[in-house]
Amino acid sequence: MFKSNLYKKWKLNKLASITCVAAMVFATSSSLMASEAQGTGAFSQMEGADIDFSKQLTQARALKLDDPFLIQLYSRWKALGALEPQTNEWFNLIFSGENEKAFERIHLSSINADRKISALTKPVELYLLYKLGYFQTFFDEWASYSVESGFARTELGLALDHVVSPQSSLILVNQGFFVDAKLKANLNLLKNIEGNINYSLQGFNALRSGDQSVSWIGKLRDNDELRLHLAHTALLDYGRQGQLGASGKLISKVVEPWIEKSEKPEEISLYYMTLGRLLYQAGAYKQAEHFYYLVPQSSKYFLEARTEALWVQLQERDFPTAKGQLESLKMNVFTDQFYPEVFLAQAIGNTMMCQFIEARRSIQSFINVNKNWAKKIEQAVTMDNPPMIKENFYVRGIRGREDALKREAKVFSEQGITAYETRHGEILSEAKRQLRAEAKKQWGNRKEILDAAIYKMGFVRIELLSRMRAVSQGIKDSFTADKVSVFQAAPARESKNEMNFPNDGMLWGDELFRMSAEVHNMCIQGKFYEKKK
Repeated sequence: MFKSNLYKKWKLNKLASITCVAAMVFATSSSLMASEAQGTGAFSQMEGADIDFSKQLTQARALKLDDPFLIQLYSRWKALGALEPQTNEWFNLIFSGENEKAFERIHLSSINADRKISALTKPVELYLLYKLGYFQTFFDEWASYSVESGFARTELGLALDHVVSPQSSLILVNQGFFVDAKLKANLNLLKNIEGNINYSLQGFNALRSGDQSVSWIGKLRDNDELRLHLAHTALLDYGRQGQLGASGKLISKVVEPWIEKSEKPEEISLYYMTLGRLLYQAGAYKQAEHFYYLVPQSSKYFLEARTEALWVQLQERDFPTAKGQLESLKMNVFTDQFYPEVFLAQAIGNTMMCQFIEARRSIQSFINVNKNWAKKIEQAVTMDNPPMIKENFYVRGIRGREDALKREAKVFSEQGITAYETRHGEILSEAKRQLRAEAKKQWGNRKEILDAAIYKMGFVRIELLSRMRAVSQGIKDSFTADKVSVFQAAPARESKNEMNFPNDGMLWGDELFRMSAEVHNMCIQGKFYEKKK
C-alpha cells in the first residue's frame, strides 16, 4: 500500500515537471521568434536593403513542352547560355502557355533588341500567330519569311509545319482564303519546298489553273477537302480538251473516295452532275441519264440535271419520256430565273416531236423572259461594282479572308501593334478588287450563255419552220388539195380548223402551230417526210 502511494506521487511530480518544461520551451520559442522578427526588421534600415532579389529567387514555372516546336525552341534557348532576365522571362511566358503576353512583348518591348535571340523571334512570332488564331496573318507571314530566310527548311520550320499541318487546308477552306499577287510571287519561289503548310497554300494557288492543279492533289492528305476542289478544276479542263479517260481516272482516284465519306448533299449532287456530263460527252447517254436522275429535287443542281437529262432523251429519240420531261419543265418558276437553257430545251424537244404550238410557246417564253435579262446583263457589265450573282466557293473564299483579316487587324490595333498594317491594307484592297472582278466575270458568263442560247434558238426556229413545211407538204399530198382539215388538232378551239396554203407556197405560222396534236404520231416516226402515193 505504501509503495503504491509513493508511485502515484512520483508520477504526478513527473507530469508537473514535463508541463513546466513545455511551458518554458513555448515561452522561449515565442521570445526567440519575436527577437528574430525584431532583428531582421532592423536590417531593412541598413545598406544594401534596396537590392531586389525577386527575379533571381522566383521559382521556375511549370513548362509545357507539348509540341515539336516547343521542344526545338527549348533546346535552342538552353543552348544560348546566359541571357538577360527579361529575355528568360519571355521564354518562360512561351513555355507556360501565356501566348498573348509573349506575343505582345515581341512587338511592344525590347525583346527584339537582344541579338542572341534574333534568329528565334520571328519563328516564335509565327508560332504565336498560329496558336492565337491569327491565321490569315500567319500564312502570309510564313510565306514571306520562308522566302527571305529559308525558314521552311530549318529545324524550327519543320517543327512548326508538324504543328500546323493537320489543320492547314481545313483552316484555309473553312475560314476562306485567296492568293494575291505578292503571295503568288512568294509561292512560286517555294514550289520545291516540302511541307504541308506549303502544299496547302500551293493548292489554293493552283485553283482554276487547269490540269496544273493535279500535281498538288497527290501532295495533300487523302482526307484534305482541297483535293476535291482541285479535282474539279482539272476535270473542267480535261472536259474542254476531250480527255475523258483522264477525267475518269481522276474521278475514281480522287472524287469517288471523297464522296463515299462525304455527308454534304451538294457535294454528292455535283459528283452525279459531273459523271453525267462526262458520260454524255462520251456518248454513253443511258449511263449519263442514270446519274442525272440521281440528283435530288432538293439540290440546287436539280434543274440543270433534269434539263440535261432531256438532252439525253432527245439524243436517244426517247420521245415518250422526253414528253413527260417537257411537261415537268413547264413551270412559272423559270420566268424569274436566268436559265435560257430550259426554254431552248423545250423548243428543241417540242420541235422534234412536232408539238408546234408548244414549240412556239417555248420560243416566245424565251424571248419574253430573256429580253429582261438582256437589259440587266448589259447594265451590269458596264458597272464598276456590279452585284454578285452567286456566292460560290471562290467568292466565299475572298469574303472569308477579308472578314477574318479585318478581325485580326482590329485586335492588333487595340493592342497597339502596327507591324502588319501595311500588308493588311494591301490584302484588303485586293479582296475588294477580286470581288469586283468575280462579279463582272459572273455577269460576263451570263452574257456569253445568253448570246449562245440566242444563236442556237435561231437554228431551232429554222428547224421548226422546216418541219412545219414538211408536215404541211405531207398532209397536202395526202389529201391532194390545198385545203387541209385537221381534226381536233386544237381542242380549245371550237371552230373548224382550216389551213389555207397560198399558191406561192408560203406557210402561215399561226395556223400551222395548231396542227401539232393531229400530226404527232406521224411526226415522231418521220413519216411526214414521206409523200403518200
